Amino acid sequence: MAYGIFAFGRDLMLALILGGAMLLVSASQRGSLNATLNAIYQTGATSGGWVSAWLYGLRADFTANAAATAALFLASAVML
Repeated sequence: MAYGIFAFGRDLMLALILGGAMLLVSASQRGSLNATLNAIYQTGATSGGWVSAWLYGLRADFTANAAATAALFLASAVML
């Protein structure tokens, strides 16, 4: 359930970022911007997986993962 809430928030933020960014560029540049933003998103997701595995190695009860996720989620919300 907690991961579902996190995944929903993550995907909602991506949609908001893409929608807001598309308004700032001309129609001819939207394809390049979309590709760039998707690459950044995928890089972040991959890095998150690596960090998550490392944090799980520190604490197998997911406490470190939950704390890091909460901090990053809050930081993302503040930046938006």
